Amino acid sequence: MSTNYLQFLQSKAEEARAVFFVFERQYSSNPHHVYAFFEGKEDVDFYRPVLATNSEISKRGLFVKVCKGKGALLRVYELIRQKYGTIPNDIYLMDKDFDEFLGIDFNLDNSFFVSCEYSIESYVCCEESFKFFVEKYIGLYDGEPLFEELKDKFISQCSRLEKLLSPVVVCSLAQYEDFGNRPNFQNSNINKHLMVSSDGVVYRRRPGWLAKYLSEIGVDASQYDRARIRNLIQRVRTFGLRALIRGKYLIWFFTKFMQYCCDYVRGRSSAAGVKLSPKVQISSAAACQLVDASLLLPRRFFEFIDARTAAFS
Repeated sequence: MSTNYLQFLQSKAEEARAVFFVFERQYSSNPHHVYAFFEGKEDVDFYRPVLATNSEISKRGLFVKVCKGKGALLRVYELIRQKYGTIPNDIYLMDKDFDEFLGIDFNLDNSFFVSCEYSIESYVCCEESFKFFVEKYIGLYDGEPLFEELKDKFISQCSRLEKLLSPVVVCSLAQYEDFGNRPNFQNSNINKHLMVSSDGVVYRRRPGWLAKYLSEIGVDASQYDRARIRNLIQRVRTFGLRALIRGKYLIWFFTKFMQYCCDYVRGRSSAAGVKLSPKVQISSAAACQLVDASLLLPRRFFEFIDARTAAFS
C-alpha cells in the first residue's frame, strides 16, 4: 500500500474519533445491539432495509453510524478493537473501490463485508434495477414493446458510458500505481463533461472533455508512455472494466437515464391500455432508496450476514 494512500486514510482520524465516542456511549448501555458502520449515507439507505429483515438483528436492535469515508471506517474499527478487542456484534460495510486491483490488503476480519463491485452505486446501475424501477415507478412490464425498447437502449448506453470512461479508469489507476497519488474525484463533476440527452444517449458535452476532466481530478495523462497505458488497458480488460468504474459515475448515468424513461413514456399507454404518467423524481441519493437491494446484492452478502449473526449467540 502506498504511503500517500495510507496518509489519506489516516487523515480521517478526527471523523473516526467522533464516531467512536458515540459508539462508546451507546455500547456501554446496550452491549447486545448490532452495531453497523458505513462509509456514507447512501450505503445506509441501500443496506439497512435488508439488514432490518434479519430476525436476529431485528430482535437485538440495530445501531447505524456513518463514518464519512473508508479511512474513518477503518479507523473506527481499529479504535473498537484496541479498547474492546473482538466483539461479536459489530458489522462494517465497505466499498471495494480500486483496492483489489491494486493489491491493497487491509487485513480485515470477518466483521467486514467488502462490496463485490466498486461500490454500492455499482449494484444499482444494472439491468435488474432498471426492470424494478420501470415496473414499479413507470408501470411497464417485461415483454411489453415499450419496456423492451427502453431496456435495449439502457443496455447499449451502459456500454457506451463504459467505453467513454475507460481512459479515466486507466489513467487513474496509473496514477495510483506509479505515484501513489489518489485522484481527487471530489474536485469535479462528471455531469460537467458528459450528458444523457433528451433521446437517452450519452454524449460528450464538448471536445477535449477527457483532458479537462483528468486535469480537474489531478491526473496528468502525459506522464505515461504508450507501452505503460497498453499494459494497463490489458490488465483492466482481464480484471473487468465494469468493476473498476467509479460507482458515482454509474449512479449518475442511472438517474439521468431513468428520468429520460419517465419523460419518454409520459402520455403514452402501456400494453394494457393504461395511460402512463410517472411522477417520481430520482436523484443519485434517492436511487439507493428506491431500488430493492435484496434483488441486487450477491449471495456472498447474505452468507456474510448469516455467519455474522450466528456469532451473536
